[in-house]
Amino acid sequence: MVQGALQFLMQQHPGKAFKGYDMSENSGGEAIVGALGGMIHSLGGLVKGEFNLLMADGKCQKVDLSRSFVRLTNPYRSKLGGGLRVKRVTLNDNWQKMTNQLKATYGQEYNYTTSEVINGTVNTISSGVAAWEPSVGGDENPHREIMRYLDHNKGGPYDYGSIELPLGEIFYPGAMVGYSRVEVLSIHRGDTIKNRPTRQVTEFYTNKEFPYKSTATLLTGDANLKHDPPKIMQLLKIDLKKYITLSQGFLVETNDMNGKEKSQAIYTADNAITPVSHTKYFYNTKETDKTFSFNHVFPTLDSAHGTIRNSLIGREIELMTDFREHSTQTLSVNVHMNFDLAMWGVYPIPIGMVLTPVTKELTMYRSAAALKLVTHYGMIDSIVVIDKGSQVSTKNLVYDAQTGNPILTRTQNEHNKPLYNFTYPAFWAYSGMGPAYKNIDATYRNLKFEHGILTNPPEGLLDVLESGDELYVLRNNSEALERQLPCDINEATNTPWTTLKATDLSIKKIWAVNTSKTGNSPSHWVFMDANGNPFNANIFIDEEANAKGANIKIIRSGKRNMLDASAGSVTSLETPIVNNKLVFTESTRIIQSGAATYS
Repeated sequence: MVQGALQFLMQQHPGKAFKGYDMSENSGGEAIVGALGGMIHSLGGLVKGEFNLLMADGKCQKVDLSRSFVRLTNPYRSKLGGGLRVKRVTLNDNWQKMTNQLKATYGQEYNYTTSEVINGTVNTISSGVAAWEPSVGGDENPHREIMRYLDHNKGGPYDYGSIELPLGEIFYPGAMVGYSRVEVLSIHRGDTIKNRPTRQVTEFYTNKEFPYKSTATLLTGDANLKHDPPKIMQLLKIDLKKYITLSQGFLVETNDMNGKEKSQAIYTADNAITPVSHTKYFYNTKETDKTFSFNHVFPTLDSAHGTIRNSLIGREIELMTDFREHSTQTLSVNVHMNFDLAMWGVYPIPIGMVLTPVTKELTMYRSAAALKLVTHYGMIDSIVVIDKGSQVSTKNLVYDAQTGNPILTRTQNEHNKPLYNFTYPAFWAYSGMGPAYKNIDATYRNLKFEHGILTNPPEGLLDVLESGDELYVLRNNSEALERQLPCDINEATNTPWTTLKATDLSIKKIWAVNTSKTGNSPSHWVFMDANGNPFNANIFIDEEANAKGANIKIIRSGKRNMLDASAGSVTSLETPIVNNKLVFTESTRIIQSGAATYS
């Protein structure tokens, strides 16, 4: 702290740090004497060092406590916070106005407390957890620390600096309070009635168990490279080259576990220890020494004919890079002329010399920084429900590789018998319900359309298209296509399907339709405008002998992201997994099945 204060004093207020630095308020002679005295006094810094010299002068020895604070650990887990939360919800039925009988009041109260052992004693504290602190007053945040660094040039002073942690704070959550435990009570819990209401307790995960994290690599070894020329080259400054190259990586890990349900229990009014019913949720996490980590490797299936394989799901990675280069090059040419006389007997002989030293100096700085943002998603692995002594558990066995949704689950019923439930995703059977990312923004060039038919499809285009794709189109010319008899009959009929007249250049959007989706056979692709007219586009050869046609880009996919819809389900007594594939046979012992169709 003293070093930081001394450095701030030297850099921001040198007039108060060094004697004789600011003599603007003194007279001429007095200012000269004071400046010389300060210069002589500052020579001591060459021997002792500037920091030792300032400390010897008594600088930065006192602290104004009224304007300072120290962050200490709160042993009682008590903290002031803002915001609103529900305390009570009541409902009056106004029964007396309708029947002249007594009215009734219903309602619930919410309790946001939990128990924690503090100094060997069980204490009741708030269950609130601050996800993050606001920017104003955020010094209370225990994650906000100081990372110090040292900059030193040979022969110069040390420059002490600091950076506030955590790194990448912009990716951290906003200032909010979440509650790890919420207790719901009836407002009539004190009534002396026979059937007193139950008590419901719900627990949640918070950022206390799953905090955000950030780390950075060190600027050591190959991450900090310097090139200095030989000493003689530095002295003569002949082709002098200096290079500094730095590289550093930053990692920020976030998650969505804050607010995810951990468990839910219902207690009777007479027993606050043993719940009547209890539900516990297990996620793709594991705990090691009170530290949670995520597991993202799950068995997945990408189609009905695919093989079950372990895949990485539930994790997103974004990579951002920054590369910089700054160089300074100096070229100096000096011409030195020297003239002298030498005697040859009695005759003077003139001697001349011309020196043209050339000095080159190149200084270059290069830096490379990479920021990796990793987002972990909590995925339910299993759920255990205990109701009046009977236990039912459900475990997800296989997930859809595209969406991460569970498609095969195992339910262990109250008789300890397994039931396997398979859900058939609808987009496996209907491609138009699949994910749009597969063909959105696909671009193709120099195409020719006749009667709405693509006559020169490039390789793979027809496999990319989906019926219902909306295409943005640009044509390079408006020339009509040459008619071909007998298909293109009398153009005077003006029937769009029997003429190859040029399409209006104002048309910028067309649709791709697969005839098999309308029940026609055989299947082929038709391209039309908003009025249903077939799209025509000719190809011409430019001056450089290049073929120029229509350019298209898919701006709205016919795949409509209907990923949660189901086309069928199967329930069996035996597992359908055979040799890493889903196989339903008589040995699977199917007890129920269902199917749905879409149009």
